[in-house]
Amino acid sequence: MLHDVLTLAEQEVQGELARKGLSLTREGNDSLIVAADPTHLRRIFGALLHNAVDYTQQGGVTMTCSLQENRVIVTIADTGVGIQPTGLGQLFAKPKLGTLLRGRGLSLYVARLLAKTMRGDVTLVSTELENGSTFAVVFPQASKPASADTDTPAEPVAVSKT
Repeated sequence: MLHDVLTLAEQEVQGELARKGLSLTREGNDSLIVAADPTHLRRIFGALLHNAVDYTQQGGVTMTCSLQENRVIVTIADTGVGIQPTGLGQLFAKPKLGTLLRGRGLSLYVARLLAKTMRGDVTLVSTELENGSTFAVVFPQASKPASADTDTPAEPVAVSKT
């Protein structure tokens, strides 16, 4: 279930949230189903949550689950520093070695790559300097949960509100 995946991703950042005094909320529709690998979903949401918390000093992070045109959309919005306009063009690009050695630049590239392997995507919805950024994770809506006897590589995941 997506609820469980989101909970695991949230648990990864709980210590840093508490240290910084930031809030984390989850909102949205709890009846949505997507076909996606839970391990990859956790990595995607974990990466986006880590980035949101890393670049937020006050306020918090909000995750919202919704359905638009048969697509399940989970947005992650923070009240952080935003993204410099000069960095927007390379946001999801494969990082260069120097960037990797400094420990930056890989998470969004990998998150998008994982999403695309499951017919999804990760996009930047909006950013404003000193007011935060919003990213969206998008997957096609599954019509129904797959049965255990099918050979589908990804299992359906339900979105739940906590």
